[in-house]
Amino acid sequence: MNRRVAKGSGRGRQLPPTRPTQLRRTIVRFAKRHARELTPGWHQEIVTSGPLNRRGFCRTVTVTPPSDNTQHISLVINPNYKLGPDGKLHDAYTPGDITVKAGQPVELTIYNLGKKGHPFISSALGVNVPVQGSQGTGEPAVFKTTFTPQKPGKYTWVCGLPCDGENNQWAMSHDNYMMGYITVQ
Repeated sequence: MNRRVAKGSGRGRQLPPTRPTQLRRTIVRFAKRHARELTPGWHQEIVTSGPLNRRGFCRTVTVTPPSDNTQHISLVINPNYKLGPDGKLHDAYTPGDITVKAGQPVELTIYNLGKKGHPFISSALGVNVPVQGSQGTGEPAVFKTTFTPQKPGKYTWVCGLPCDGENNQWAMSHDNYMMGYITVQ
């Protein structure tokens, strides 16, 4: 059970567990503070991916040295994760929309926590990642690709495999579910 200690009390009196919202804020503050302390002079990027899931994951922290021009982007596919306006839970890529710089390589890492495949495709950018489903509980399937966007603009990406069939493939055509945008600046 997670416990927090009262401020200034050292290892003294313990306070009750935090609520999920407070925990998310604490995780982000901790990541920002310690990324600076442990890696002086490095750039940090905090990518939020929504509320905590059953495993306690909600944030991805990427620390990249400034001499490396590669942009590191991490996406997570969460099964039955995001509530749609239809009142049902849908699989979703998180985050669904990303922004990158033109002319600099992008290393895209995709973690699939679900058992279904969700290929990541952006034809205009020449990206086609054959994302397969996870093979075991708690073990995400991991896929990486590198591409270099040349022209600024807003490019669509989609899941290349029809999914969300029980909901007439609703998630396939709605932003921040199984489709989204890559903005190149």
